[in-house]
Amino acid sequence: MNGTFYDLHHILQKAFNWTDSHLHEFHLYQQKVSFLDDYYLPKADYLLVSNEEAFAYQQDGQSMEYVDQVVLGEALEQFKSIAYTYDLGDVSKSKSGLKRLIHVIQSAWRVREQHPQKM
Repeated sequence: MNGTFYDLHHILQKAFNWTDSHLHEFHLYQQKVSFLDDYYLPKADYLLVSNEEAFAYQQDGQSMEYVDQVVLGEALEQFKSIAYTYDLGDVSKSKSGLKRLIHVIQSAWRVREQHPQKM
């Protein structure tokens, strides 16, 4: 998995038939996190952003980088939960997409755990 989170963003745009016309973020967590119960995402350990303005909102102790600077395979080795937020002003759209994305990410982890030599 040598692609970046920027590449994954474009795959998700195609998968959900979205227009890539809004800001997006990936929230990475070192622990397993349940996203389905809360309206807001918990504070991420590592936040990948698509816009320079996002750095002005960096929380204490939170690492941030641009989505095109982090390789998927490396992140999957370090983090146990990943959330994707698209159209930051429309939480309902992000939440429905997030629920589907959680299943994709969980499936990727199961494959990685069962066949680590192939990842």
